[in-house]
Amino acid sequence: MGVQYLHTSGVLAHKLPQANSKEVRLYRNEQGSSGGSTDSLNPSFNADNDYQSLLTRVASRDQVDFSVSGANKGMNFYTSIRALNDQGLIYNSYAKTLLFRTNVEFSPSTKFRYFGRMQFGYTTGNVIDEGNTIFQAFQRPANYEVYYPDGTLTGYLSGRRNPLSVVLYQVNLNQNYNGSLFNQIDYNFTPTLKLTANAVATYTETRNQQFLPKLLSSASPLTNNGSESFSRTIDWQSQAYLNYMKTFAENHAVTVMAGASAESSQTNGANEAAVNYVSEQVLTLNSGTIVPSGTTTTATANSRASLFGRATYSYKGRYIFATTIRRDGSSRFGPSNRWGNFLSASAAWRFSDEKFMGWANGFLDDGKLRASYGQTGNESIGDYTAQTTYGFGTYYYNGISGIAPSTTLGNPTLQWEATTQKDVGLDLSFLRARLLIVADYYIKNTTNLLTQSPLPAETGFANYEVNYGSIRNKGFELSITGRPIVKKDFEWSITYNLSIQRGVVTSLNSGMAAIQGNSADAAGNAAWLIQAGQPLGNFYGWKQLRVYPYDQSNAYNDSWQPLTPNFDQNGVFTGYTFQGKAYTGTVHSLYGKGVKLKGGNVEFANIDKDSVIDNNDRTILGNAQPKFFFAVMNTIRYKAFSLSFTFNTQWGDKIYNNAAQTLDNYSTSNVIPQPYVIYNMWRKQGNITQVPSYLKTSVGDVRMSSRFLEDGSFVRLAYAQLNYTIPAKLTRKAFAQSANIYVYGTNLLMWTNYSWYDPEIISSNPLQMGQDNGSYPRRREMGLGLNIFF
Repeated sequence: MGVQYLHTSGVLAHKLPQANSKEVRLYRNEQGSSGGSTDSLNPSFNADNDYQSLLTRVASRDQVDFSVSGANKGMNFYTSIRALNDQGLIYNSYAKTLLFRTNVEFSPSTKFRYFGRMQFGYTTGNVIDEGNTIFQAFQRPANYEVYYPDGTLTGYLSGRRNPLSVVLYQVNLNQNYNGSLFNQIDYNFTPTLKLTANAVATYTETRNQQFLPKLLSSASPLTNNGSESFSRTIDWQSQAYLNYMKTFAENHAVTVMAGASAESSQTNGANEAAVNYVSEQVLTLNSGTIVPSGTTTTATANSRASLFGRATYSYKGRYIFATTIRRDGSSRFGPSNRWGNFLSASAAWRFSDEKFMGWANGFLDDGKLRASYGQTGNESIGDYTAQTTYGFGTYYYNGISGIAPSTTLGNPTLQWEATTQKDVGLDLSFLRARLLIVADYYIKNTTNLLTQSPLPAETGFANYEVNYGSIRNKGFELSITGRPIVKKDFEWSITYNLSIQRGVVTSLNSGMAAIQGNSADAAGNAAWLIQAGQPLGNFYGWKQLRVYPYDQSNAYNDSWQPLTPNFDQNGVFTGYTFQGKAYTGTVHSLYGKGVKLKGGNVEFANIDKDSVIDNNDRTILGNAQPKFFFAVMNTIRYKAFSLSFTFNTQWGDKIYNNAAQTLDNYSTSNVIPQPYVIYNMWRKQGNITQVPSYLKTSVGDVRMSSRFLEDGSFVRLAYAQLNYTIPAKLTRKAFAQSANIYVYGTNLLMWTNYSWYDPEIISSNPLQMGQDNGSYPRRREMGLGLNIFF
């Protein structure tokens, strides 16, 4: 029997600078708007809020685990219950979970074994997107009041919601029920032939209730609205295989396995929406008026089947060979491309067992050289992506329901995405495992890469899924583990992990280079150049050189080299020089969107050497792939105490800070830029800065450029734990077998020049990596735990 308790507290790891009320008014003055001064008659705009502090709190998580296990001849069992109460970083965000699991193993004879597992779970909580909530708070001016003088919360002010009202009054309640049942039998026909068959069924039910009160409405007159949704997913998987194992002449071991598997998943859902609830305390749908266009049902399903086999051969454990074949079929592809064949093979040589290695027996415990070749398939697309789907119930004309095709065109020619990996590895163990080295070099080629591609608006569709092309990733991984000190009361072990990977586009099925992401000459998301022979992650846009200090700074010679304007002591322009000498030749100037650029406008690199900054001046700005990943893990034990801590780093990558771009591009009048932008924007002739003027952005100053590209390198103290094992003589007094208490922390320290919350971002699309859209702020957590086993 065991009892475990863990309490964790977390805080926002660090806050970002946000414009205060003084800085808001400074920016309003620059805009020339009435918001630049304090209106003593309108207290709604006289606040000075720190939204990051208003919205966040000390997060807490309490976890209790209780387990019971036992065994007798031929049977053993394990049962556990977990209760979890997680109070999130944002006010009013929480999740409460209850999990129950039971394992049973029954072996009445040496021939037969049964294993079963039942698991049930329940989770309820108010779902708040923490990253998006904080990011939205950045877009609300700090001088907008949060509370009215009577103490009630404000709602909308000048088109911006009160973020505190959102987190306290917007309802997004989730209830999730799930259960799974797993059964497996093993039957030994002979000592060399065994049948294994297993099956698992999973049931998941989710209910969601949403409600937006009138306080958060932007409509006129004010309205409230809500919805209730329900979804049910039933999954099942089953497989069976025969395994033949035989050793011949003592030294030759052969294993042959063959089997089949099948799986299926089906999800059904329904949603009802309502408006104008009679009561904002009774949130059942009959309190409001049903909205037909928001009342829908959904259904989706997929299935997969596989045949597989494996054969291995080992001679004295010194020479090892293995091969595997799979044939996988998926319902997600068109009828002619549903099946894919995937092969793999590997070989290993334990050279430390060779006679000629006898000279190393004193220090080399084990040495093995490995090589492998393997293929895997990917079907991660929508269930009906190969078909053009139609929607019902959300399209109305004169109150009559209609049908319309989705915005994604079906593609029945889609094929399996396949990744082929070649790997060479080396395993070394020295000095009775005091030093371990594992090294791998690999090449991964992915063909028929699955991704979405845009379609011209004339087609009536927005995009379609395609087999885009092929990419190759080359990498090297090295792990070194050492135990420099091994004593009775003191021990120290350390592990170094190094990973280097480079990804390259090898071919495109269209045969032409393409731009992923923001292809327009406008502010917005990042853009990536996808071109055969070029690295993955190449950001593509305009390179910002500077902001023109003077109107006369937009001047170039015949070779488009910049000229230096000169002024007398009264500030009167007197002419140009080039490389310190007077220039009397033709003066050329650059134009943006038909307008001659002036002081306060951005000077972009003139790639094609003409007088217009346009699409032809885009270039590769940097790359999102890190040069390397590195981690160091230490464990130090002294008597009953042990200390573990991990440092990790990611180095040399670029990140497009789209969160900062959204704030700082001047495109929305009620969104206030960051303080650095407010203080450093160009205001008058002669200003030296990298921030353009607010008044002159229509000529392309805020287009996707290198201005928002930042270094993503960091070093982080990712984890630390101090553990104390309570002496057995004390635990026995409490009728316990063992007990330990520990404290730990995560994300404790970080060193980086990246300006947003965290440079360790996740990119799910290999063609669009390295963009930060205002990712969830990583917590800094501290925890205290106690484990007792009876």
